[in-house]
Amino acid sequence: MKKNYCYSFMLLLFISAAVCGQVNDKMKKDAPFQKTLKFEGGITKDAAISAFTKEYKLGKGYTFEAKKESTDKSEMSHQRHQQFYKGIKVEFGTLITHSLNGAVVSINGELYNATGLNLTPVLNKAEGLEKALSDTHAQTYLWNDAAQSSAMNDKKPEGELVIFSMVRTGEVKLAYKYDVYALEPISREEIFVDVNNGQILYKNPLIKHANRLISDKKSKGYAEKMEALATGNAATKYSGARNIETTFDAGMSRYTLNDATRGGGIVTYNSAKTTSYTSNDFSDADNNWTTAEFNNANKDNGALDAHWGAEMTYDFWKNIFGRNSFDDNGAQITSYVHYRSTAGQDLSNAFWNGSVMSYGDGSGSLSILTSIDVCGHEIGHAICSNTANLAYQNQSVGINEGYSDVWGSCIEFYGRTGSLSGTPSANVWKIAEDLTAGGFRSMANPNLHGDPACVNGSYWSTTADDGSCTPSSGNDYCGVHSNSGVMNHWFYMLSVGEAGTNNSPDADVYDVTGIGIAKAAEIAYLAERDYLTSNATYADLRVATLTVAGNLYCASSPEYIAVNDAWYAANVGEQYIAYPDDVNLKSISKNTTVSCNTSFSPTIVFENAGANPITSVSISYDIDGGTVTNTTWSGSLPPCSNQSFPLTIGTLTRGIHTLNVTTTVASDGNA
Repeated sequence: MKKNYCYSFMLLLFISAAVCGQVNDKMKKDAPFQKTLKFEGGITKDAAISAFTKEYKLGKGYTFEAKKESTDKSEMSHQRHQQFYKGIKVEFGTLITHSLNGAVVSINGELYNATGLNLTPVLNKAEGLEKALSDTHAQTYLWNDAAQSSAMNDKKPEGELVIFSMVRTGEVKLAYKYDVYALEPISREEIFVDVNNGQILYKNPLIKHANRLISDKKSKGYAEKMEALATGNAATKYSGARNIETTFDAGMSRYTLNDATRGGGIVTYNSAKTTSYTSNDFSDADNNWTTAEFNNANKDNGALDAHWGAEMTYDFWKNIFGRNSFDDNGAQITSYVHYRSTAGQDLSNAFWNGSVMSYGDGSGSLSILTSIDVCGHEIGHAICSNTANLAYQNQSVGINEGYSDVWGSCIEFYGRTGSLSGTPSANVWKIAEDLTAGGFRSMANPNLHGDPACVNGSYWSTTADDGSCTPSSGNDYCGVHSNSGVMNHWFYMLSVGEAGTNNSPDADVYDVTGIGIAKAAEIAYLAERDYLTSNATYADLRVATLTVAGNLYCASSPEYIAVNDAWYAANVGEQYIAYPDDVNLKSISKNTTVSCNTSFSPTIVFENAGANPITSVSISYDIDGGTVTNTTWSGSLPPCSNQSFPLTIGTLTRGIHTLNVTTTVASDGNA
């Protein structure tokens, strides 16, 4: 009997697009920290992960747990995977697969090699906790207060055994990870303790602003009593008359700041100038929350801002990006107003504590910290924790804070206008301008407040990514609030445009044409959600935002050029070079198996990456480096447009083959 065989045709062509960066104080010449592999034509997820782990020389014992998957409007799917070694979580170890039509076309992330690490602890978890608490120097902890501990769903930490990565050296250590919530003085930190000697390896603050919103140099139970939902009229302190959603409490015969119309709810409580998280409601008799009633010495009208600001924050994420609350799963947004971190002393701060919002009343000329951009900023930290989870150290912490400023400004603009259309007012680009004259930071001109507008420019704080710095609370974790100015100014320029000369060592002359705040926000968000990992640098953020812009638009689009040139203005990367004539081979159709006695006819897709229309593309291809076939496509291809083109290969001999394809145009600027 005659047998038929299948010919295997492997399209495993991949490109290593980035390598591990070395320390370099010139960001333009520094490679990204994250690694990236691209797979032309797409391959299976297992094959992609296998290729990526080889870049890190990982052997046996490593597994990767798939986390939540997201899809952007280009129909590309992105899925994060957590790294484990012999069943133990590797902190920061993350890879992200990017797929089209079920095939992985690229993968990026940061992995760590723990092969040979001794996985037997010397200290037990109780001993490790004592080391962590000794380093915290707190007088009391949240788990000591039964009521507050229950409200925050907090308990005395038991400790989690993890493999901890010393990011800058690449060394890995076995550690216990503890979530320690201290009340006096207030702090909440993830503390990593070496299991062998008790050394504190790293402290990740979950309360980002325990002492202040700015740097040193600048000054679920309500459902049980719900009777009826209602829309109230609120005279907010900072945003004028606004509609808010409330609940009528039949027991009190009053309306409360409980909104059950958004996700798992928007709830605003009164801490009543205490250090407690207790479920005390703000209430009103007729649902008209008037100036006469709430603009009092206690600043109760600030609670109306907190409630409305949380509603607008939810609406922004839901209506602009389809995100259901900060966790994308409808989590309740709970706020506590009139909160104090120290008995008898007003708190000049607002912070996300890892679970809820806490708002202080301010002091002196600084009023209650419930303006809408502060709401958006702080809840932005919750967005980050549920996406890129940027580490609070080195350049990633500046990016972390920068993202929160970006979201604070976007939410202020959205909340007060109802959309992201049009041109924002000058105040949108100021952080907390409602609270104090001039605000805390300026996105339009970071230097005004002593923050850098570009990497290595004036006021830049050296980090371990570009110099020598050991993150600690004493040095603002290597530029927490100052280095955020780089991202702030990048986003401002991307949104509205700017021309000038930066104050980097090279004094680069730049000219950025803005693309509008809506497009800028989408590019920034998808980079945070789909591409960044915990220890990303500004170079990584540049790569991520350019990748998003290329996917959504194209590599010669005004959007892509603006992203690139805004980074050039921020002293990250080179200026965009426009090519009048350029063609880019985008993909080869996924076809890994060819049937017997069947002509193989794959399809390629190329893109006009130049400024001029293309009327002719020269295409050459061969199998295994053999005889070259030349053909030509003719037609009219506008800039940023794609064209499919079938290739005729014919039948193949049994085995694995490589298809090589080249596309060029006359006067090709980037052949």
